[in-house]
Amino acid sequence: MKKNLFFIALLLFAMSNNVWSQISYGGTPRSFSKNNLSQKFENKSLPYLDVEALLAEDEANVGKPVPYRFGKDIDVHYNLYNSGTWETLDNGDRIWRLGISSENAHSLNFICNEFFIPEGADMFVYSQDKDIVLGSFNHKNNNDIFSFATTIIPSSNIVIEYFEPAELKNQGRINISKVIHGYRNLFKRGPFGNSASCNININCPLGDNWQDEKRGVAIIVTSNNNAVCTGTMVNNTNEDGTPYFLTANHCLSNATPNWVFIFNHESETCNGNTGPTAHSIHGASVVASDSPSDFALLLLSEEPPADYNVYYCGWSREDVVVNQTVGIHHPAGDIKKICLNTDPTESSNYSSGYSNTHWTVDNWEEGTTEGGSSGSALFDPNHRIIGQLHGGHASCTNLSWDKYGKIAYSWSNNNNSNPSKRLKDWLDPKNSDVLTLDGRYLNEPEFAIDAALSAIVSPHSGENCSSEIIPIVKIRNNGENVLEYVKIVCEVDGSQQTYDWNGSLNFGSSTNVNLNSMQISDGNHNMVIYLTNPNHQTDMNNSNDTISIIFSKTNGIDVTVSVLTDNSPQETSWVLRKDDGTVIFTNPSLSSSETYEQSACLPNGCYDFVIYDTGGDGLSGLFGFLFTGEYALSVDNELIAISPENGNFGSVDSIRFCFDNVNIVENQSDKILIYPNPVNNNLNIEFIGNISDAKTIEIMDISGRIVAKQSVNNVPNIRINTSQLQAGSYFVLIRSSQGVVRKQFIKSN
Repeated sequence: MKKNLFFIALLLFAMSNNVWSQISYGGTPRSFSKNNLSQKFENKSLPYLDVEALLAEDEANVGKPVPYRFGKDIDVHYNLYNSGTWETLDNGDRIWRLGISSENAHSLNFICNEFFIPEGADMFVYSQDKDIVLGSFNHKNNNDIFSFATTIIPSSNIVIEYFEPAELKNQGRINISKVIHGYRNLFKRGPFGNSASCNININCPLGDNWQDEKRGVAIIVTSNNNAVCTGTMVNNTNEDGTPYFLTANHCLSNATPNWVFIFNHESETCNGNTGPTAHSIHGASVVASDSPSDFALLLLSEEPPADYNVYYCGWSREDVVVNQTVGIHHPAGDIKKICLNTDPTESSNYSSGYSNTHWTVDNWEEGTTEGGSSGSALFDPNHRIIGQLHGGHASCTNLSWDKYGKIAYSWSNNNNSNPSKRLKDWLDPKNSDVLTLDGRYLNEPEFAIDAALSAIVSPHSGENCSSEIIPIVKIRNNGENVLEYVKIVCEVDGSQQTYDWNGSLNFGSSTNVNLNSMQISDGNHNMVIYLTNPNHQTDMNNSNDTISIIFSKTNGIDVTVSVLTDNSPQETSWVLRKDDGTVIFTNPSLSSSETYEQSACLPNGCYDFVIYDTGGDGLSGLFGFLFTGEYALSVDNELIAISPENGNFGSVDSIRFCFDNVNIVENQSDKILIYPNPVNNNLNIEFIGNISDAKTIEIMDISGRIVAKQSVNNVPNIRINTSQLQAGSYFVLIRSSQGVVRKQFIKSN
């Protein structure tokens, strides 16, 4: 864990002419030139901070798996309506200012849990002496999670200034939820060049042969500005530009959507000590992580823009010793560095109790690692990643070891069946079982004609209930020429169908394509899908044309959960479990305003779907009406439960449902008509085809309880009085010696 030591202040800004630069859009606070504005406005003083106690806590945590702290988060609730001072200008425009002070603070910065600036308005943050200014921040800084975090201002007194044109009155939203009091001085050696003297700039001669790989390396700044790590973009077997980013599990926090990733932070020369910070991406989600090999694979919120010139690094999951290794990293939050080990790696473990989880580097012959290097990649002589930095004792003054979690171990994570605990599902979506993959640039086409098959969206690997499937695939144009045609071939157990796709895809664009429906039998099946004849020509890159999966058809009932998240996805979680406690699935890592759908093929029994919200307002969204989320639960493609209309279910909502799926008669439901649906009183059941040996009709609620029952007696029409039933979802079960035909209906009030 010593790799978490850092000086965060060095990451996001550089001093120049008394103005600290950040991702902002220039200009000057209007109050600086408005002489008629009052010099008085509200100032909030933060409570006293016991620094000695904090330092004692830090001392007790030395050597433990916790990040190095420089500041203390102080919870506040300052917004445009309950704090600060508004002043109206002659033309009706308004300026709001709020001062924040904290005694003896070396620095201040803050986090907004509500942040929205309409186009035309802007915000600045500056020290009260006006020597240091951040901004402007405007509508371009808005994001789909409505949050914002500033970098550090080396002052104990700051001012937030918001300008709002008259026509935009009350449209802005700024709520400061935390202020960080910096009780350690991070500026005594700043602003850049803080790593130890033996570190080697990436653009020194040692880095000459690593100019591609360096472009995949980025520095990570966490949302609450109290941790820093390094990570690396990684290629996948689809080579489709999916922005996967490898780092260390111990670098994770519970707020990855607010992380900032800075690429190309390096000196242009071998002796320089500063570099640009403009190439940044805000936000990510965790797709897979685990502790034995300390890996975390993130999905960045967007693909890096073309002008970042990012390289997607290759990898090797071969569990073999290599004779030489290279590390590329950001020690102590510094510009990009490189280190070289010329001794063979050693297979080892690292405090996990599992064997052969790590590669050990005995010592670095050139350069070293430091705090902030955590999560950085270890490259083999073939320029492929073989691990990411977990920790160690190496330094300029200590020729000691470092430990890197193996790609070879993280690949399946000791045969873990959960995709969120292993790399293979993400880095090898083609299920090609390759041992190595080379890196490549994906910001520009490598070939004129290159149609790629990105994924088999449906059916899912594993069990499927339905005897009819509609394969869905995602195709992507990796070529320079617009993709207007491609033939898609789908083989299931050797039986082949073809589909001609016509459309228009520019380079880097993707689309989902529904193929023709297919009937499948019980048991396991092998599906192979490949592309051919793009634009009626030969594909110039066949490596990304084919994907295969193994799936099965089994007796069971399809249960599907669909959740649309609100703007606070970190508050939401859910679980589907059997009534004996067996977990069927839980939520993946979540982003805001995204729809997540999970399905399972389940045997008869009773199940519970439970959704939680730690904020206590369900999926009600920003201010209770913007970006509201929702959930839906379906059984056998029939909707049985939905969230409240406003999404607010409080802290928890749960649905228990049961079914008996034994001998469900397939392809018979169209021979039965039920109406009206929804029904208020009498439900009519009409047999429009012959269901041989039909004996009884039962009404079952979603908990599995039979609430009504009636004999058939060979009549074509039956009427059942539902007036005594409570409003909700129900199933009609028509039982015979052949099995059960099931229909669903809604009882209204």
